[in-house]
Amino acid sequence: MVGGIVAHNHIINKKPNKKFMLLNNMTGDFNFVDFVVPILIPSTALS
Repeated sequence: MVGGIVAHNHIINKKPNKKFMLLNNMTGDFNFVDFVVPILIPSTALS
């Protein structure tokens, strides 16, 4: 498929013991993690 959108759904039967899901946008792989570290971008990089 060229130029389309592919969506993958994962059905999990039990509640995960981690609070957040870390998703790799390039590969679609994911891991459950306890916390998320924010990425700080300097305001000069946005303009």
